[in-house]
Amino acid sequence: MNYLKQFLYFQKNIPAVDVQISVGSHEELYHAMENGVIDLSLNDRRRAFSDAYNNMVLAESTLYIEISTKNPLSKLPGLEIIDLKKTPCILVMNQTSQKEEQEYYETIIGLHGEFLFADTIQEARLKIVTGQGYMPVDVIGEQSWFDTTVSRLPLTRNGESVKKWNIKCVNCCL
Repeated sequence: MNYLKQFLYFQKNIPAVDVQISVGSHEELYHAMENGVIDLSLNDRRRAFSDAYNNMVLAESTLYIEISTKNPLSKLPGLEIIDLKKTPCILVMNQTSQKEEQEYYETIIGLHGEFLFADTIQEARLKIVTGQGYMPVDVIGEQSWFDTTVSRLPLTRNGESVKKWNIKCVNCCL
């Protein structure tokens, strides 16, 4: 989370700037930028960069899958997208953005099947622990995970890690 260190450095060294945090889906943050509600957005890249903004890639993330340790898939070293086809995908998203989030995970990431939604990360993890499905998570930097009820495994496509976003690619997920 190198960008968090940079943000804290900025906040410490330029205290005159009033920093307020807004949380929202990718689309909500994009529209907030377009309408002048926010001045800065830190989020994943889901469309081609706009010339109207100063865009900067801060990090590349790797997708992992959180799944119950009771699920036989949790014993694998990693999970291919095809392995998850019959297991529901759990996404943390408010009701107004669920359709866009599901479309993103189907179209760009390639996850297909049933989708379940949770309002909070805690609700999502409860769904995982009770065997209701799996949850995709972004990991930036080193992967470290210590939980006895939930396994975190790398998501792969044809044996290659699924990463978000490759700087050389205009509108893709690798």
